[in-house]
Amino acid sequence: MGSYRFQVASDVSTRDGLAIELVDDSGERLLEVFRDDDNGGELTFNSFGTVSVSFEAAAELIEMARRKFVLPESDMGPGGAPLLGSGRWPKQDTE
Repeated sequence: MGSYRFQVASDVSTRDGLAIELVDDSGERLLEVFRDDDNGGELTFNSFGTVSVSFEAAAELIEMARRKFVLPESDMGPGGAPLLGSGRWPKQDTE
């Protein structure tokens, strides 16, 4: 996957939530998936400027965020925001 790493970041100054960030080997943040706790846990995908990242790295970031942030309602925290944790998928209604 090249020289990338992932880190969890918390933001409570300008927005309230958690992010999983893709960072390059020099420590520069490239991409993030942000869970906005002020908006019911809404997830957004953001880039930090114009970046070129491999598909594999971006896909792994999204998959990691899905495992950590997309949880069943029983695992919701205060205000309905998903808790960072189990990585279980919500059940899909197939009817």
